[in-house]
Amino acid sequence: MGNDRSAGNFPVACKKRTCPVCGEQWKKETWERFAHHIRAAAQQGPIFTDCVHECDREATLKGMRRTAKALGVPLFFVMFRDDDHYLTLIANVPPTDAATEVGLMMALETLSLAIETATTEPRAFSCCRAWGPLPDPAEEDAGEPEDPWHKVPGGASRQAFVATLEAWGSCATDGRKGFLFSKDDLFLDAQGDFDPSLQADFWREAAIYDDWKSESAEIAKAKAADFRENAAGQRQGDCRNQEGPKVDPANCFHDYQERPDPDRPGWLKTSCPHCGKVLGSRPEKSK
Repeated sequence: MGNDRSAGNFPVACKKRTCPVCGEQWKKETWERFAHHIRAAAQQGPIFTDCVHECDREATLKGMRRTAKALGVPLFFVMFRDDDHYLTLIANVPPTDAATEVGLMMALETLSLAIETATTEPRAFSCCRAWGPLPDPAEEDAGEPEDPWHKVPGGASRQAFVATLEAWGSCATDGRKGFLFSKDDLFLDAQGDFDPSLQADFWREAAIYDDWKSESAEIAKAKAADFRENAAGQRQGDCRNQEGPKVDPANCFHDYQERPDPDRPGWLKTSCPHCGKVLGSRPEKSK
């Protein structure tokens, strides 16, 4: 819109963020998108803000994924890059040890500042898959999408989510905003307390179902069922024995165990005690 191109009497949007018109429109749409997701996340738990250098991006993401896995929650985040190559993060888990837990209003203020100072270069921000663009109002009025793989909150597809709920003996309510369920009813242990490992297992099982959806629904259900059985065995300690691991690495919900590597003196090897898969190695720090 900030140039001389036009189609009849209507200006053509250039969609450049350096454009005084299109740039402001981008800021408005981006704020509406992530403000919506942040408000939803704030209803489920705490919100954290942080700032790291771009060179620490991958390490920070890896740390957030581990934290979310340990807490048994799906990871929600957005990070904006500025011209000095620093990243402003807003997430539902602490990105680093220096992260600050904030209220909703402070989170939205941080979002506004991050958008205002975002670089005009490509890829000004990145986010989790669940925090995608908001649906077009016209599409919402047309009713629920027909695509059975339409995503639902938590990152799983609609079909995987429903199949996992059915496998767990629960039920789903198909509302205007997607399927709704109560985690307090779904993820309780034998004592009636909330169990984050059950919540993590649920979303992992749904992800496994998604991974195999290209084969067939029956294969996807079988793979997901294998994972459910193995995960239950892990929680009961059935997999820790002298006969070696019983869990299929493809379906294992890995734990991390670090020990000296017998094949490489001076190195530590990280492996899963359940399935035996080697997850990484590193040199042992000198004392």
